[in-house]
Amino acid sequence: MQVMQIKLHIVALIALRGQFSKTSASVVLDGLVDKVGDVKCGGNAKEGLTAIGQACSLPWTAEQVFIPFLWTEEIFFFLFEMLMIDKLYCVNMVFILLVRLCLWHLHRKTLKTRQKLSIGSPMP
Repeated sequence: MQVMQIKLHIVALIALRGQFSKTSASVVLDGLVDKVGDVKCGGNAKEGLTAIGQACSLPWTAEQVFIPFLWTEEIFFFLFEMLMIDKLYCVNMVFILLVRLCLWHLHRKTLKTRQKLSIGSPMP
């Protein structure tokens, strides 16, 4: 087992068995997501993401992971694997992702509309 695989496995173990806060998760989430598509480390990265989802709540984890890295190939593989392991968990995760995506697009559309309205009009 390589060093990176061991590190990712340790993250999963700590998330499952230790006191793992959202602050702790914030430190390691970017690294885990980057490794999900890796041939050697992908399994351990997915294990870590799943453990963080259980420790810190699924909606929070989905918000932190899926909005910045929306619909990458790695996320599709992760969702497919989760579907094979736990269908309800995967369905919940996809639902949360879609709700967050809709809210994100609505927020972006609102910002663009506000920017258009403020351009060319005098400030009150």
